[in-house]
Amino acid sequence: MTFVGVSLGAIIGAFVLASSSYEFDTKTKAFSAIIVVFLMYCAIALVGRDEISNSVNRRSEAQSSDLEVEGRLNSIEEAASYFGGSLRPADMFRLMSSRVRELVPFDMCALLMINYSEGRMRVVQTDGADARYLRGIETDINDGLAGSSLAASSVQIDRGTDGKRRTFTADVLNGYRSAAALPLTHNGEVFAVLELYSRSNTAFDGNSAGLLEAVSERIAPMILRSISFEQNLSKALTDPVTDLPNERAFYMIVENQLAESQRNRDGRPLSLLAVDIKNFANINERFGHAAGDRILNFVAQKIKEQLRQMDFFARSSNDEFLIILPTASEAVAAGIVARIYTEFAGCSYAVNEIQTVQIDLNFGASAFWKDGETAQSLLTVARERKEQSKTIVPSKVVWFPKEYIN
Repeated sequence: MTFVGVSLGAIIGAFVLASSSYEFDTKTKAFSAIIVVFLMYCAIALVGRDEISNSVNRRSEAQSSDLEVEGRLNSIEEAASYFGGSLRPADMFRLMSSRVRELVPFDMCALLMINYSEGRMRVVQTDGADARYLRGIETDINDGLAGSSLAASSVQIDRGTDGKRRTFTADVLNGYRSAAALPLTHNGEVFAVLELYSRSNTAFDGNSAGLLEAVSERIAPMILRSISFEQNLSKALTDPVTDLPNERAFYMIVENQLAESQRNRDGRPLSLLAVDIKNFANINERFGHAAGDRILNFVAQKIKEQLRQMDFFARSSNDEFLIILPTASEAVAAGIVARIYTEFAGCSYAVNEIQTVQIDLNFGASAFWKDGETAQSLLTVARERKEQSKTIVPSKVVWFPKEYIN
């Protein structure tokens, strides 16, 4: 609108000047002045238009960038909503790591869970090329960048420095030049710290702090839900009295072991053991269930001490325990039974200050392929042989599977 007005003004001025009685030289100079002024205005208007256009473009790009960031932040929230209650912590951490890396590039990350009672932090999840070097590391609750983040309840950045604030030692973080620590909070308390590491000196600049705070707020629910899922799953697979895996967990493991043995029948034997406590029902009735539970824990601990690291030990029901012996032939299984039997020879348990009870065990074993090829068939044979061991004169009693009896 202003440009139109100036143009009209120039035209009217030129018309008036042409109609005037001024001398030719005066009119020429006046026309020149009008043309110069008009051209200067056009140049100024053109530059101003470009600046306005650039400013609009910058605002548009900034808005587009903000929308992209917001979209990726929302994708983290969506992941938390969809998967938070159905993924184990390790799977959830990998998902979270990939989403965060899209927003804030990094080379490695670690999740440190906080134990306030012990004053320690422990790395429970990692992701990245050198992540294996961080797994399981423990550190003081006040140490390094993670300790600073915990104390301040805010994002802490260590960029291009000599690394004095790093949570871990220089040999573990060799080659990494920048780090950021994000506190994860629940109900106002920091429960974990996420540390990000980059090989670049310029990573995690001052503009990253606000974005990292937003990331921290969104990933905290993801981590909490996955931890809750793991705890619920653990409870569903754990015997509450002995803290051993329960029969449901036993079947899950034995199916995997059977699959391995079925792929290599001759080269990978597998044996199962069923064990219970002699006269446990009488002990329970005589001394009460509390004493019975203590005896179950006592027996479980002593059996566990005689097993190999690869063996799987579970409690079934009542006083029965189940054991999976991977790669164990019948001879190896017999050796393990003998070792447990020796451990309990002459074993007694002090029920109270006055009374003790003798602890003896009944055993039954089965071998893959020879006694069956399914979990149920192998367990049935092991339990039948365990019952047979309870007879007074077992050599004079022949036990058949139930399906053979008419």
